[in-house]
Amino acid sequence: MKTKPIRSSQSPVRVYLSKEEHLRLNRLCQASGYSKSAYFRSLLNLSVPKPKPPIEYHLFMRHLSAVGNNLNQIAKVANAFGIVKPEEWEQISLELKTLILEIRRDFQLPERMNDGNHKD
Repeated sequence: MKTKPIRSSQSPVRVYLSKEEHLRLNRLCQASGYSKSAYFRSLLNLSVPKPKPPIEYHLFMRHLSAVGNNLNQIAKVANAFGIVKPEEWEQISLELKTLILEIRRDFQLPERMNDGNHKD
């Protein structure tokens, strides 16, 4: 006998939508990869989900991560032989990490809304 998973959200809400609103909600959920519940919760938390990034995005991010790993290995060898100063390497590493975070923010993370009542 299967048991239902325990939900962290225990308060169901019923919402009535017009046919057009329902179609739009379905399109938005499909584009973002969110369930209807997750989409509404995101909006309630003042975050607008973004559409799922294209497959190329994931390939690009994987490649960037591989470049970062290769740079890290090169830096370890260079540092062991005193070829690169640690502070120079830290700057390069920070720039790569910042680039990866900016790309994720622009393509994956939901955008924050400001309703005027919150200080964030």
